[in-house]
Amino acid sequence: MSDRVREYLQNRVEGLTEESDEVLDIAPSQFNDFDSWSALKLILHSATVYMYTTVISDVDFYDDFYYIDALAGSGVSKYNEEKCFLGSPLIAAKAAQEPFTKMYFIEEDEDYAQALEDRLDYAFSERGNEFTEPEDWEVLDGDANDEIPNVIEEIRSRSSYHSGFNYLSFIDNQGLNVHWDAIEELAPNPHGDLLINLPISQGIARNVNIE
Repeated sequence: MSDRVREYLQNRVEGLTEESDEVLDIAPSQFNDFDSWSALKLILHSATVYMYTTVISDVDFYDDFYYIDALAGSGVSKYNEEKCFLGSPLIAAKAAQEPFTKMYFIEEDEDYAQALEDRLDYAFSERGNEFTEPEDWEVLDGDANDEIPNVIEEIRSRSSYHSGFNYLSFIDNQGLNVHWDAIEELAPNPHGDLLINLPISQGIARNVNIE
């Protein structure tokens, strides 16, 4: 690895850890586990949100643009019970160059969902200089497979195709949590971009019976 690449990755990792200890303190017992490969995943996620909001805000056709996090988590993760990292919802808010019309955060675990809502409220109210608050945001406590169709329906009711809308959806599949039927609700529409993480060794091997 070249020094230039190493420096770039180090800077990006530092961006994942900034404010994370303060965020963790809001609900200290609620956090996700951070795997060794998670940093690269979140760096890619951060870069995608940065590029998306930079480009989409300059396209005159799009009056509204949305963010959908299908497996949002608690808003913070810990690595080896020591190092603390921001989760994808807060990274998206931090990386956004322009405010989203609305950000949807879907989380099935009730305790994680409550912790995430409290952490987002803190980030937008107390750390507003570091995080770009959307015009509206919502934490949905439920299964992504059930909630995604509802989110798409709401987006369509809020914004018509002729007025111009688009969305960025992040699906961090740890296994096969989000089923294809739900992804199809997003995929066929010409209004959005998908960033899907699928760890094949975990997701497929865990869910396929080998006789």
